[in-house]
Amino acid sequence: MSFSYYTNTSSQSLARPLSAPILDEAFQAHGQSGHRFVRKTFTRPTYCHHCTDMLWGFTNQGFMCDVCNFVTHDRCMIFVTIPCVSIATTLVKIPVAHTWSGLSFSFRKKFCSVCRRRLEDIPAFRCQVCDYYVHEACQDFSVTDCKQSATYVPFLGKRAVKQDHHWREGNFSASSKCVSCKHSCGSGECLASLKCSWCAQSSHTNCSQLLPKECHYGYLHRVSLPPFCVSFPDKTPKPRHFHTFSERGVQKGFSRFYRMKKIKVYDGNLTSPRASKSVTVPRNAKISKVLDETLKSFHINDDPDNYYLAKAVDERKPLDPEEIPVQFPEKESKPLIFLRIKSADKRKGYIRIYAGTEIDVPVLFKTLPVIASTSVSDIISVAMKKFGIWNQNQEDYALTEVHLIKGVQERVMEAHECPWKTLMDIRKQSIRDMKLTRFYLRRRNSPLGPVTMCIGDLPTSMDRSKYEIMLNGVLGERMLSSKFLFEIGSHSIIHKNPDGYEGVTALTKLRRTPIDGKTAFVKILPSMHPEVLPPESDPLLVFVNCKSGGGQGDDILSAFQRLLNPHQVYNLMDGGPLPGLYAFKDLPRFRILICGGDGTVGWVLSCLDDVSTALTYKKPPSAIVPLGTGNDMSRVLQWGSGYSSGDTPLSLLIAVDHAEVVHLDRWFVMFDSVDSLSDMKSNVSAIGLTAGREEEPNMFVMNNYLGIGIDADLCLDFHLRREEAPEKFTSRLRNKGVYFRVGLRKMANKTKWVFSEEVEIEVDGEKLQLPTLEGIVILNIGSWAAGADLWGPDKDDEFRPSSYCDCLVEVVGLTGVMQMGQIQSGIRSGVRLAQGAQINIKLKCEIPVQIDGEPWMQSPGNVIIRPALMQVTIATSCHTRTCNL
Repeated sequence: MSFSYYTNTSSQSLARPLSAPILDEAFQAHGQSGHRFVRKTFTRPTYCHHCTDMLWGFTNQGFMCDVCNFVTHDRCMIFVTIPCVSIATTLVKIPVAHTWSGLSFSFRKKFCSVCRRRLEDIPAFRCQVCDYYVHEACQDFSVTDCKQSATYVPFLGKRAVKQDHHWREGNFSASSKCVSCKHSCGSGECLASLKCSWCAQSSHTNCSQLLPKECHYGYLHRVSLPPFCVSFPDKTPKPRHFHTFSERGVQKGFSRFYRMKKIKVYDGNLTSPRASKSVTVPRNAKISKVLDETLKSFHINDDPDNYYLAKAVDERKPLDPEEIPVQFPEKESKPLIFLRIKSADKRKGYIRIYAGTEIDVPVLFKTLPVIASTSVSDIISVAMKKFGIWNQNQEDYALTEVHLIKGVQERVMEAHECPWKTLMDIRKQSIRDMKLTRFYLRRRNSPLGPVTMCIGDLPTSMDRSKYEIMLNGVLGERMLSSKFLFEIGSHSIIHKNPDGYEGVTALTKLRRTPIDGKTAFVKILPSMHPEVLPPESDPLLVFVNCKSGGGQGDDILSAFQRLLNPHQVYNLMDGGPLPGLYAFKDLPRFRILICGGDGTVGWVLSCLDDVSTALTYKKPPSAIVPLGTGNDMSRVLQWGSGYSSGDTPLSLLIAVDHAEVVHLDRWFVMFDSVDSLSDMKSNVSAIGLTAGREEEPNMFVMNNYLGIGIDADLCLDFHLRREEAPEKFTSRLRNKGVYFRVGLRKMANKTKWVFSEEVEIEVDGEKLQLPTLEGIVILNIGSWAAGADLWGPDKDDEFRPSSYCDCLVEVVGLTGVMQMGQIQSGIRSGVRLAQGAQINIKLKCEIPVQIDGEPWMQSPGNVIIRPALMQVTIATSCHTRTCNL
């Protein structure tokens, strides 16, 4: 659970040392941490969930909670502070919905955070942000306490903001050491001990209360983006009427309410029950026993006298406590047993008012007496006095209705609404819905700035006015102001509504309305507030290509979301690099981590060139996690040849934090084909040179190398095969095997051209006399074709040593496939031809060309290679030799 505790040494807490004051009210109402402990005899090795030691003995070894299965020694029971799941939701001050992964059977040695049982071979979900695991059947009872990623409060200064630990129980390495007592605290046998989702420090439950409340992010304190620097609009639209759930009809299989010793009990209306639980009882169990087990199954820890069970034929009449339910007839076609709450006074009652993030008070909530006619404005007035803020303007505050069912849903209530009536209406639909409904006192219209959306997948080759007309047709008057952004086919709309509702409404409309026959990509972006960013922070912006690495991208994406702020980590399949770069545009400094192959690295660097004028920090250094097949760029920069299981995500982030910054040369490659020159006059468009033949790019940025001839021919053949069956190319080893077979075919089938006759090369104004070759490669870096040293070791000749920051490229010749294989084996190198900064190439026939692994057939024409205007800033491992900046 994610609660913050501190030591309470008052005389009232002697029976429960180190109990937190924030839990006192719950403990008084529900007993020891809300648990319902009963003595139990265990027939297999069982471990205490508090101290992680084994329970010894033959009978009555310890205690177990009837609701959440928490196991403890007799000696440890009075020290238990982990709350039962039945009251845990009550203790969460700011609920945050989990981001669930797909249903999986592969969570080995993990435990469910609801029922505390193992997940092995049972379908389960995992939160991708905070490592909260639940069985599929337990998901509805999960506690919505994911870590907060955006907590910016406008009127708090830099000195007032701080970050608390976010403790998550269990499911970490058994070898972990407690940060306080330095003893082992992890366990692979039960759900025990705590780990902070921000700083990754682990601790015993009691030891965590001795630690400072403030979290400093541990080893990642410089690269983590603090949540108090980020604001994010509420995604819940502002409806006229709020509904907590979509109605679900009666499921198949309800015709029989019991099988063997199981009885199904339902919560909700007779016609559309919301949920059901199978209660296991002896066949001769009476209704009183069934009721007790039902309340435990629904995680209701109230007095059983407030509830009753009823048959569908007369749901207002409680069943006789002495009646045995298995005697009911089986021929009923509707659910037979429903959980009901005894009639309360609909005219008056008590409600809890929780304090919003902006209200700094030491309590979770205040309990207010209300009547049916008590309005929202009346409650706000009384709540402000209860929270000690009576001297502030009541108009600045609003009451928010929050539902913690399958996530977090909320809405701002109108001043004339009556919360007690709202609760009574919800109770008619479901008891559990009512239990998970709460009310918050919050500031109204906090000035969080405009809501920004990035819209992609729009038609290309259009000017700004046409984009505005197209989007205005969808959004109408809601598009208050817009700004055209950076990449062709992308657009961003900035809404000036500070509460976010108008922006979310526009988001919904754009997702539902096709634009030019297809659905546009729409993403709401967070807002960064650099004025509260700590001076030592150097936040890391992470881009992950989930299609790279044969599925490794998904694992890395999830791992970085858990270690960092989720607003730092972006999936490149969701709009490319643009959303992340635009979100970070106001930060005074940051770094970039690119997880993918060489093509992904080039994609991000090109987009960075496009947006650099809009960035406050013009040249953020970029590091690499290699997920592709070749990974030549990452090899040169000492990030390795590929991502392996030995590289933990935490160690990668630490390496990026300590990486050295260097400059990397980049080169413009311009193609001036004969056909495109004739087409240019009749194909003029807003994007200039790209109006020629679409299959032939007219200008590229080269980061690694340019290949013409035999190596591009092999690359093109491989590329076409992968396009036909991409599912067969998910393994690096298999990809290299395909390259090998393609090379054997090329050895048997000679090329159609004589390279030295069809290609002319001029380097720095001097024409080269080419020997007998089948291709050339122009190198910017010292790695080629998955790590081969094509230029070769340094020699005492007329050529300078190869470097990626010397403003020179190397021209190397290839004599054939056989030589390429020898180069891959490290026994030969290529034919050194020249070094230079200005390269002109004339192609006399159609020939294969590839740049950084992207191949195509190029028509006759000229190829011009020139240095880019600026070098790119790159991060390299601190163990590599670097160039002086």
